[in-house]
Amino acid sequence: MNKDFQNISSELLEIYSKKLKVKSCPHCKSKRFIKHSRYKYTQRFKCLDCGRTFLPSTGTSLHYLHKKEVFIEYSKIIREQGLLSLKKMRELCNISHLTAFDWRHKILLSIPESNRKLKGDIFCDDIWFVYSQKGRKLIPGARRRPLPEPFKHREFTVRMISMNNHSRNLMKIVKVGDLYFKDFFEAFANSIDRNACIYNISKNDQLKKFAKEKAVKHIIPSIEEAKNNYKLFQTRSEIKNFINKILKGVSTKYLQLYAGYYSYAKNQVFDAISEKFLNHRHVWFTYTRLEDIYYIFTKLATKVLFAHENKRFWKSTRNMVIPERSMILKIDEDLYKYISGISRIY
Repeated sequence: MNKDFQNISSELLEIYSKKLKVKSCPHCKSKRFIKHSRYKYTQRFKCLDCGRTFLPSTGTSLHYLHKKEVFIEYSKIIREQGLLSLKKMRELCNISHLTAFDWRHKILLSIPESNRKLKGDIFCDDIWFVYSQKGRKLIPGARRRPLPEPFKHREFTVRMISMNNHSRNLMKIVKVGDLYFKDFFEAFANSIDRNACIYNISKNDQLKKFAKEKAVKHIIPSIEEAKNNYKLFQTRSEIKNFINKILKGVSTKYLQLYAGYYSYAKNQVFDAISEKFLNHRHVWFTYTRLEDIYYIFTKLATKVLFAHENKRFWKSTRNMVIPERSMILKIDEDLYKYISGISRIY
């Protein structure tokens, strides 16, 4: 037997030969590439435009993993048992705490994106979380407790907008602090079907303006309806329980990732080694730039002073452009100019 195939599971070979589809260069998106010898048990490719070589797994959740078979088992545990604590995952897979942490977030970043618009009755809620820098040591108040009077401390409230119908749940971290019309428009302008009807559960006036601009029907449930229909507040109750009680709080930096997990796992099987997950090629590039993305978020969407304590960075992606769709923000041309002016955040 070829030494490259020794100790390689049939499942891993199947992933590389059948599930991973190479359609373009993961570095420059060019479709002009050729086969360029082999690397161990898989094909290597070379881009004819940027000249870089890559594998079928480049950019995916499998990128740069040394224990790929263990990662497969890790993914199966999440599929069958949901998100367990990092301590439990560390024990089950015999890996370090940092590896368990990295793998979890790479998996969450690989959730497939959907461009389908929300149709029919859409229940919209404005969900509040306390701004948290959990995990950043030596920062006073990094992990804030629930605010006794959140309306008096709005500068520390993370605003998550939930829009859901009977088949799909869309959640986005919009900003920290008060919401305005432009916040709704930038986040959901392309997500609502024109024949939809929005139920404004939180009675937000800015959402009313958004519905008028989109020319969709807008309804504010009466107090009686709100009391008798628990489903109106079901999403708010479930996501708060998931974040605050099951996960024991989540850093604002990663809150969008966990909201994405909740939204996806609620209606579909969360299988991180399925073809849809494995072919998400922004995972590695986004994960290694999360600190930069979070820094930009704090600058553009909050009044919170950014405090850096995370010293990890990757030279291989240090100068790469942040993917257009990345966790919290949709990066546009103006933001690219802003990013290019930041020589080094760290």
